[in-house]
Amino acid sequence: MFLGQNPYIPSHKGRVPLGLSPEDSKLRLALLCRRASVLQRVNRMMDKQKATMSLSSTEIERLSHLSEMLEKIKAQIEPVGGVPKSWQ
Repeated sequence: MFLGQNPYIPSHKGRVPLGLSPEDSKLRLALLCRRASVLQRVNRMMDKQKATMSLSSTEIERLSHLSEMLEKIKAQIEPVGGVPKSWQ
């Protein structure tokens, strides 16, 4: 009686794999790691800014360079499985 109302549907636990080739998977992982590295550098600079309440002109230039790097990484990962939702 209950099975008729709620039929069993086998489900896949976890995230659905993207189905990329091994080369694309390696490239995607490398881009994800690169983005994480750049974000750590940005966070470290922002922590320094909070402590000193100011940034020098070279640090501001460095931050703009890092933000450009993030945009480039975002463009590079688009053809290799797309941009993750958390990046948007």
